Amino acid sequence: RQEPHMSQSRKITQSPLSNKEQTRLRKLQKAKEKRIELAQEIIDHEKEQKSLPLEQRTTKLVNPLNKLYEELSFSKYWVQDYGFIPFLLEDNDNEKVLKFLNEDVELLLKSKYKYFWSQIVYDPSFKMFFDTFLRYCRKQHDTTGDEEVYQTPLLRKLVKSMFLVVVRMGTYKESKKDY
Repeated sequence: RQEPHMSQSRKITQSPLSNKEQTRLRKLQKAKEKRIELAQEIIDHEKEQKSLPLEQRTTKLVNPLNKLYEELSFSKYWVQDYGFIPFLLEDNDNEKVLKFLNEDVELLLKSKYKYFWSQIVYDPSFKMFFDTFLRYCRKQHDTTGDEEVYQTPLLRKLVKSMFLVVVRMGTYKESKKDY
């Protein structure tokens, strides 16, 4: 029975795929199967790695040629370019710098262990920031009398975040909910 809105001449006929299209389709299917196989191998590898200490764990990655390779989970490979800047004495009152540093430290605290620890150990800009922050951030004993040490909320937030960085560095086990 013919549909009322379609005429006989407008029926779409399916033409079989050409050899070239069939070959391309087979290649795409093989590539898809290979990606699924690689993904399963990566998942299995991650399960095996959970029992190892953090510094011995590796992560399997896929290169552009769809070949698997392993990278230590604690290496320069995972360092992100946060662009930490040194903390100067005048930065205690500089809203722009404090906002910028707060964003960077918050990102660092939210990062997974391999990114966090690789950043702490291998990023020279973080080391410089951490060192200068400890030296030049205003401290309680720097005040005379009743004046507020952390006059801006941004400085207060940065001090708290840096405290959490130190706590995380000193914590034996990582937890998804703590930071």
